[in-house]
Amino acid sequence: MNPQKKVDLKLIIVGALGVGKTSLLHQYVHKTFYEDYQTTLGASILSKIIILDDTTLKLQYQSILENHLTGSIKLSPDQPRSRCC
Repeated sequence: MNPQKKVDLKLIIVGALGVGKTSLLHQYVHKTFYEDYQTTLGASILSKIIILDDTTLKLQYQSILENHLTGSIKLSPDQPRSRCC
């Protein structure tokens, strides 16, 4: 008997305010669309589990407002933060 593999993945969606990042995630994860959706403050995190062949994928989706991210990520150790994104 082959034990099932488990994989955790994280997908981060970055974009400007009001473009539909969280709505897109809700549509994919919950199969629902809210027309009166409120603006997300900070970040929205949703999870979905998918079984593909003998692998269980735990997908964690996170939508982040673009300006919340630009000051906190460096693309490489030598690159200053101000040059990111």
